Amino acid sequence: MRERISVLKVPVDVCSAKEAMKIAISYMETEAVNVIEVLNSDVALQADVNEELRSWIENMDMVLIGEHMLLEATKVQKTGKFGEPEGRLFTKMFVRYLHKNRKKVFLLADGEKEADEFEQYLHSHYSNIKIRGKYWMTEEVDELTVANRINGTENDCILSIISAPKQEEFIAKNKNVLNSRVWLGLGRGGQLEWEKEKSGRIRSFFLKSFLKQILKKEQRKNEA
Repeated sequence: MRERISVLKVPVDVCSAKEAMKIAISYMETEAVNVIEVLNSDVALQADVNEELRSWIENMDMVLIGEHMLLEATKVQKTGKFGEPEGRLFTKMFVRYLHKNRKKVFLLADGEKEADEFEQYLHSHYSNIKIRGKYWMTEEVDELTVANRINGTENDCILSIISAPKQEEFIAKNKNVLNSRVWLGLGRGGQLEWEKEKSGRIRSFFLKSFLKQILKKEQRKNEA
């Protein structure tokens, strides 16, 4: 049993990227879908006030920190258990593994444009990955349609860059019906270098400030 700690009420696994890789590779040898989430700030902030979202994340097989911001804005970094966001490093290692071993993947995104851009990025940087299909989670598309699209292909892994809480809700409700081995939830934008927005620094500043405000509020509540 791996140790878990709470980051903004969200349970995350305490393990290195190398340890996470060993676990993920073992998942690739199973029949049932194993769910991995790389936690970003957007998800953490929503989960702080959304009990159902926290429950979905808690029931995942492995949850890793994916952003420096979550380390810097919390006291986790001071425990010595994390030096870098292991989730980000793990993501790069795992995608390289998919590339090296010519694994078959299915891509999920918020929209058709994002799915196309993600596919193009993988083709350009990880050309040995065999993309068996892609689909998107718009308001017009129901979950059953998405599940049928996935199950209509032969794939080893599902890579999701769907925004929260749609991503977490979908896999929580459909895990038992999906024909794949690993679900890797990266969230909107993913943890790769495929999408860099000009507003990234401004977004990071405000998210970090908001995270610190939440932590100070929690600290005052505990001291009261």
